[in-house]
Amino acid sequence: RDSFDLLIKQYPGGEMTGSRYFKNLKRGQCMVFRQVPKNVKELYPFGNPRTIIMLAAGTGITPMYQALQRLFGKDENENSESGGGDDIDRNNIANDTKVILIYGSRTRRDIYLRKELADMQNRFPDRLTVVYALSDDKRGARSARGNELMVDGKIDKSVIALTCQEEIFRKGGGGGDGGTRDRDNDNRDCKVWVCGPPSFYNDLCGPREDDGMPAGCALRELGFGAKDVVKF
Repeated sequence: RDSFDLLIKQYPGGEMTGSRYFKNLKRGQCMVFRQVPKNVKELYPFGNPRTIIMLAAGTGITPMYQALQRLFGKDENENSESGGGDDIDRNNIANDTKVILIYGSRTRRDIYLRKELADMQNRFPDRLTVVYALSDDKRGARSARGNELMVDGKIDKSVIALTCQEEIFRKGGGGGDGGTRDRDNDNRDCKVWVCGPPSFYNDLCGPREDDGMPAGCALRELGFGAKDVVKF
């Protein structure tokens, strides 16, 4: 595969040099990319968990969508069936991983990749659940389409608890013990991925650069431990 796609948001009057640079590129111009090792978090097949809870805010959807393409994308599904496309031993991959994506945006207009996510959910309704949390859209919860779920407000402890009840029950969560009451010894249990602005990490799992999860953060209160959470 000799190409990759980028999802870039151009902010009017914004100071992000990257987005402004891309806007001014002309067809045929070149750009050099490099991978920052610390940003390589999870690689397919992502440890084969039973469930992945993806918590994304704004442009934090980008790494989640990249992973969803590997799990539910049309091209990847064809490669999986044919056994081609990469060097992964697919005989050791469980193809039943379920994903709950909780995606926070201000309004319906701010949702990125809505059509692409709906297409994936329509093709894998038993494995992919998409929940939109809209913080500034009073009609949000009443404007869902098809299999979509929408809730009013930001992603917080109550929204996660409402949409991930089964996973939290398996963790023995809700007591603020960081997941110490877990486990049914199922190594394929549940992982939580988080990506968004700094305040998003602080509220849900603690600062992005810290490995641990401080007392009082939402995911710890719901029973998840540091080893269950990946901060993108």
